[in-house]
Amino acid sequence: REFINVCQQVSKKKPIVALKLPMTKEVKMAAKSHTGSLAGVAGIYKEVFRKAGVIRCDSTRQFVNSIKALHFQPPAWGNKIALVANTGGPAAMALYRMSRYNLELAPISANAATEANEVINKHRMQTSLIKTDSETLAFCDMTGGATSEAIVEIAEVFLKEDTVSGAIIIPRTDAPVVSKDSPARVALLSKMFPKKPIVVYNLPDPIVDPIFESYGIPVFSSAEDAVDGMNALVERGNILKRLLYKKENLV
Repeated sequence: REFINVCQQVSKKKPIVALKLPMTKEVKMAAKSHTGSLAGVAGIYKEVFRKAGVIRCDSTRQFVNSIKALHFQPPAWGNKIALVANTGGPAAMALYRMSRYNLELAPISANAATEANEVINKHRMQTSLIKTDSETLAFCDMTGGATSEAIVEIAEVFLKEDTVSGAIIIPRTDAPVVSKDSPARVALLSKMFPKKPIVVYNLPDPIVDPIFESYGIPVFSSAEDAVDGMNALVERGNILKRLLYKKENLV
């Protein structure tokens, strides 16, 4: 009870991240050799962390990714995310990872879809937006043919939508058509939308990646890692809504 009370007060001002394995049969066996044998039922921990405002991670990698995102970016105030990618494989991996969490591609308005298509046509990109039976989604895979300008223009169209809570951008700065000014362009986008977090997965670029982070844009080593980071920002928004505004996330 004391732990919950302290964490609730701290979490109103600073995020708290905990690394706690799910209590599988194997983990329980390992825990018997040390004080972890006092761990108890997994469901109790889940509820304790929820009430305390603690972001729980079940792997070291997710733990580190969460801390990194929380260090650089503001919380996301919803779970509807835009995904702008310049390479197909990592885009698919990001979507798959999003399905692990309660993260969804944001729906966009007809006006935003028209504006995005205008950007696609202007830059002569061989791509199209994803449509469901009733709506268009904030997802664009440019398959390695987009310039930095095109990537940021599409992301801006998506971020202007009220339905979009944050964006994952995969620029692929190793592509010949992508200029090295990508960090500055994305940083400007972040300033335009200070309440909507942006995270980046970039194929490793020892020159460009540190520049992204010098602007406060976290760069992750895989698309899945970037989604881990965004999930932490969504969880942080949920915690603040619950603790500060007494509202549960209903989405």
